[in-house]
Amino acid sequence: MLDALLPSVSEIRGVDPNKRLRAGETSVQNLPFEAHARILAALQRYRLDRYPIRVQVTQPGAGDREPRLADSYAYRFQIDSSGVLLRADTEFAAITGCATLAALDRDGSLPHCEVIDQPTYSWRGLMVDTSRHYMPIARLEETLDLMACYRLNVLHLGLSNDQACRFTSDRFPWLTSTDHYTTHELRALIRYAAERAIRIVPELDVPAHTTSWVHAYPEWGAGALEGPSTGFGMHYACLDPTKPEVLCAVKDIFQDLTEVFPDEYVHIGGDEVMSNWWDANPAIQGWMRERGMSSVHQLQTWFICELGAYLTSIGKQVIGWDEILADDLPQAFTIQAWRGMTARDIALKAGHPTIVSSPYYLDLFFPSDFHYRYEPAMSASTVGAAEDQAQADSRLAHVSDGMHWQTTFGMFNTDVARAGGKVLGGEACMWSEIVDGDTLHTRVWSRMPAIAERFWRGAQSVDEATMYARTAASLADWAARLELAEFMAIPTSLNLPALRPLIEQLEPVKWYARLLGMDRVRARTSGQTEISLKRPYDLASKLDRLIDFLPPESLAARSVMQALDAEADIEHWCNGWRMQAEAFDDCATQEPRLAELRELSQTLATLADIHDDRAAIDMALQEPIGEYLLPIASPVLHHAVKRLGRLFQLDGEVREITKGHINDTFVIGERGVLQRLNSDIFDAQAVLRNRRRFDEALGDLVPTRLLTSAGDDFVIDAGGGIWRAANYVNARNFDVLPNELCEPAGAAFGNLLNRLRSTSVRPEPVIAGFHDLQGYLSDLDELDADPNTKEWLDFVASRRHAVFEFQMSEFQVIHGDCKVNNLLFELHNARVAEIVDLDTLMWGHPAWDFGDLVRSVLTGFTDEAQRLERIRKVATGFRSETDLTFCDIEAYVCAPEHMSFMLGVRFLTDHLRGDTYFKVRARGENLTRAIEQFELAVRLEEVKPAIREALT
Repeated sequence: MLDALLPSVSEIRGVDPNKRLRAGETSVQNLPFEAHARILAALQRYRLDRYPIRVQVTQPGAGDREPRLADSYAYRFQIDSSGVLLRADTEFAAITGCATLAALDRDGSLPHCEVIDQPTYSWRGLMVDTSRHYMPIARLEETLDLMACYRLNVLHLGLSNDQACRFTSDRFPWLTSTDHYTTHELRALIRYAAERAIRIVPELDVPAHTTSWVHAYPEWGAGALEGPSTGFGMHYACLDPTKPEVLCAVKDIFQDLTEVFPDEYVHIGGDEVMSNWWDANPAIQGWMRERGMSSVHQLQTWFICELGAYLTSIGKQVIGWDEILADDLPQAFTIQAWRGMTARDIALKAGHPTIVSSPYYLDLFFPSDFHYRYEPAMSASTVGAAEDQAQADSRLAHVSDGMHWQTTFGMFNTDVARAGGKVLGGEACMWSEIVDGDTLHTRVWSRMPAIAERFWRGAQSVDEATMYARTAASLADWAARLELAEFMAIPTSLNLPALRPLIEQLEPVKWYARLLGMDRVRARTSGQTEISLKRPYDLASKLDRLIDFLPPESLAARSVMQALDAEADIEHWCNGWRMQAEAFDDCATQEPRLAELRELSQTLATLADIHDDRAAIDMALQEPIGEYLLPIASPVLHHAVKRLGRLFQLDGEVREITKGHINDTFVIGERGVLQRLNSDIFDAQAVLRNRRRFDEALGDLVPTRLLTSAGDDFVIDAGGGIWRAANYVNARNFDVLPNELCEPAGAAFGNLLNRLRSTSVRPEPVIAGFHDLQGYLSDLDELDADPNTKEWLDFVASRRHAVFEFQMSEFQVIHGDCKVNNLLFELHNARVAEIVDLDTLMWGHPAWDFGDLVRSVLTGFTDEAQRLERIRKVATGFRSETDLTFCDIEAYVCAPEHMSFMLGVRFLTDHLRGDTYFKVRARGENLTRAIEQFELAVRLEEVKPAIREALT
């Protein structure tokens, strides 16, 4: 029972599970009346008043106030045959200790033991955004009840944003939205929180996120609104801080706020200021020039400092999101770091008290163990390890690009270094774009208990192995004690029994994929424009689908994953997955809102067949379907891959390599590489025969083929897919080659061509028309243009008749795909360990390989001196290993431009065909690739003299 506590406690002594304390009398000592009443109320609330409990408070205080940041929450209690002695530094520590005692209460008895406990962090918070969706007072009270159970002590209440202002200001009545909190309701909520040892910190977000304010009082705005906000995301609306009457009004509103909320801290927002209105306003620009301001961030800082100085003058401490960081920001201002742990580090370096939120965004649907890996004061190296672990997590693969993008997101406008920075603690954030009162508990409490343990214990407790079991047990216990009806339950109309094998396996997509939509996520992370892509949600969106009630994490899927890891039988799971598919049509007829699950239902049944070796392995099944994920897909698919790997004597953890455009590739146990040849692209058997044919010539320059116990170099899966295996080399691989490796890269491919020249045997064709530029141009001619491609179709037309003619008499066996990422370099030196991706071995001109290499070495480089230096190094290495006298040197000079132009044509063709050949993350990516290659072709034409000089 003590082992099941969540959060765990600092120290436990003298546990005797065989001795239990039964009922008796309760007394509270050394306390003023109100504090005395609060503790008695806590004992009654937790049903502890039946036990013989003595409560002693060593720092009793006034007894009539709310908790403060500096208050101690340290307590200890001893349970023995004489009763319970609970000793606490403050009444709030005593109330917190009551929650821990209640967690030990089972069957009307308490175990004999001694507990000594105190928090690591003084700020253990939860932010609830009430502006996008109004949260009923009753739901906020339940939230406070649960916060107390998990020893959290700050409810950060987001009261205003673009969509609404829930705070009531008597001086500015038009500010208040229809659904709002009265002053009486808020004061009652503050008392309710204090009785549970919790502070309430209010936030009014200024100067941006103020569309609702400017709609109510247009004269406050720095620009003109078209109407009230109905959408989500960043808004142009911004207050005009240069108007004295606006600053005066803002101060008045915050004074009204502080008269309701007694906490010493006030949150002023300060995030996501879009400068459009300020930039376009001549009066604001003139005001800035008069004061020597050259950037809108200086204007924002001035406003924040003015408002902050006022709040400080009335005895308040200021908190703002990390965008308020500036060299001249007062050091006493507290920073809430949300744009990555980098924001935390910059705030601490600048000497600010800091609250960490970036790893604890509950609206992003991450699993509990993701949040649990982060601790507010963890070192930068530990942060890096946690980020690497997230990048390798198959459950997050669909948004891994976005998560990586976010690690570099955000500009910080300070580099000041001052002593005194301190992590106050952490705060989880529940933004409410797609959550309302009906779904709040599921979204928050599915993961908040694990985060609460981090806030209470810090780095002292890393017990991920038991965290899930403790979370489930504690939530069930507290929901029963607090009499929370239907707590975190899916409505029965959506949770049909026949479909539960499906529903229990589902999760929402992660990160911002629900809020933005996957197309917009892919566009954002691949550098494409996302403005034209509509967001899937706004204020009018109903939140009544299954996706809205699903927990962010499927515990059933986690159970199946553990069974697969243990090589346990999952037959009963697979049977259920097939049965739900058979029942789906009837269920969708009964509840039409479930019809959107049809493809997921079929996919889950297919996964059962893949597990039982009845269907082909299809890695596409692990991709999101709409807003849903089947997190079990990747483990089932990897389990099937592992089964094939064992045919080649490979065993161990399966790791998918996602960099390739064509084949499915996996590393197994860091010993071998298993790969399925894409038979839609290649003649797979011809690829295998070519490899056997040239094994002797290639030697140790390429991976060693692995054979099955029967001596075969391939196997065929249940769907007819052809798989092969090779040795795994722990090596370095680059998409952008470092300068010092350009010469070894040229030498490696030159060596390969030299070896292949020694054979007179021609390889079999594996891709019809590969490297046939005229064929690619003919394919392009058959396609219809769109407005985004006309410029580049004209570019192709202008160059198609000026291509170099390569002499067939100079043809030999070539690699056919000499990109730099087909080279594996040894870990600690500049030597090439192996050349990979030999599927394109073909009869062609050796200059094509040289041209492809130069093209890939220069991709992404625009500096003229860098380009010329890289060309020189590649050519030097290439020339050192192959004899160029076999061919016309001009072929090598023209080949880089030729190959870049040809690849651009292929990318453009695939874009117009709908991305059927090359893998893409977002629509438009092939067009971007085409443009990049066409622009490179122009640059390569310009440097032909340098290429010629380097080769001769």
